[in-house]
Amino acid sequence: MLPKLSGEQTLNQMMAINKNQSVIIVTALDKPNVQNKVLLNGASEYLCKPFSLDDLKTLCQTLLNKSKLLHQAHYLDSRLNVVRNLIWLLDYSLRHNETVRVKEIMTTLKGILPNNLTEDEKISLLTTEV
Repeated sequence: MLPKLSGEQTLNQMMAINKNQSVIIVTALDKPNVQNKVLLNGASEYLCKPFSLDDLKTLCQTLLNKSKLLHQAHYLDSRLNVVRNLIWLLDYSLRHNETVRVKEIMTTLKGILPNNLTEDEKISLLTTEV
């Protein structure tokens, strides 16, 4: 039992601070309606007592892995947006014969996307029609 707030109230306050945090609700109440409510309100998991430490450890590891994947997806999405914008700018610069700008954009793109192609991959790209 929490002294002043219910678990649901505490969860709501936590979600108001950061909706992306992982929260495991640990409770002695095994009520499906309460479980559904807290999961819909932002809880990541619902764990009923009694539980083993292995169960808790597995849940924590699962949530950590999920968090890492979400962080990676967000990072890659932001990088993809940068590349998308640079490609548009590159296309524009090529159409307007802005060679200095084209070189600057290519340098930026090479910094974002490292060129670690094998010789075979390079030959294949050169012989492939677009």
